[in-house]
Amino acid sequence: VTISVVPRLTVTCPGDCGGDSSVTVEEVLTVVGVALGSTPVTACRAADADANGSVSVDEVVAAVDHALRGCAGGR
Repeated sequence: VTISVVPRLTVTCPGDCGGDSSVTVEEVLTVVGVALGSTPVTACRAADADANGSVSVDEVVAAVDHALRGCAGGR
């Protein structure tokens, strides 16, 4: 029996690729790139809030919301 342990990233601010508790326009563009498949998810793990390996429209919307309202005021 083989057991694999994959650490899950706890995303406190979806879209915050830099980990500085804010989402910039550049980070939103990275999130969109990940969602479209032109950028690897490793470029912004914080974009993948549910840690399923891809970025959905809901996750893009959350990143935009955090860019506009800040991480504390977002979803």
